[in-house]
Amino acid sequence: MDGIMNDNDITHALTRVPGWRRDGNTLIRLIHTENWKSTLLLAGAIGHLVELAWHHPTLTLNYNSVEIRLYTHSEGGITPKDFALAEKINTFIDWQPAREGVLEGTPDAPEHRYLRLGR
Repeated sequence: MDGIMNDNDITHALTRVPGWRRDGNTLIRLIHTENWKSTLLLAGAIGHLVELAWHHPTLTLNYNSVEIRLYTHSEGGITPKDFALAEKINTFIDWQPAREGVLEGTPDAPEHRYLRLGR
């Protein structure tokens, strides 16, 4: 499936990417962080993923949040590429190592908290 997706396909695909919503011809996810350092770390990690994918979103950084906006510039709208990248970003951002039992993950204490994802 190539090219701009129709409304029905977009609505269906949104069920596969929790945290994302549609705003016109753009997919958006707002991720809350604990502070500026967390914002910068998250933006750098997203930057790494999108550079590997060669599909670049618009990132808006604030002290305690990162907003990701995805759309395919060359097509002028939402395409399967946007959903593929949203899924990859979700897999990375939502990963909680402690649930896998081998890695302990970031302690859920205020002095160590990194992202606010509703653990």
